[in-house]
Amino acid sequence: MNLLSFFLHKPQPTNGIRMPRTKEGTIFEIACLMLNILLWIMAAWMWSKLPDTVPTHFDASGHPNQYSGKAFGLIFPCAICAFVSILIMLSVYLPSKNISGTQITNITQMVWVARGLRIIGVLMPLLFMSIFG
Repeated sequence: MNLLSFFLHKPQPTNGIRMPRTKEGTIFEIACLMLNILLWIMAAWMWSKLPDTVPTHFDASGHPNQYSGKAFGLIFPCAICAFVSILIMLSVYLPSKNISGTQITNITQMVWVARGLRIIGVLMPLLFMSIFG
């Protein structure tokens, strides 16, 4: 499936398969929440240490070529990370449509999709923490 057809295809129905709540899912959700809280704590700690203008874009050789205020350079990425990771965690429980382009026919497939989404949801705040830290 190429990129254009991924965005143009109609989502496939999930045949009424619902993801049950599990201990594993709860652990991932708590980890996601805690990592997002830790990310915001790191942002608050870094706020006083940052200059008023920070580089926000770099050229191919690594030199900054665009600058923004520290609110945009620090708060905006944290807000995007929190929004996307929480949305990913919630999408596991709202599978009204499957956007992967494949038909989900049994609960085992749904569990693997949910596990993958949860891992991505936990890795997002870790990625941003590694960039900030």
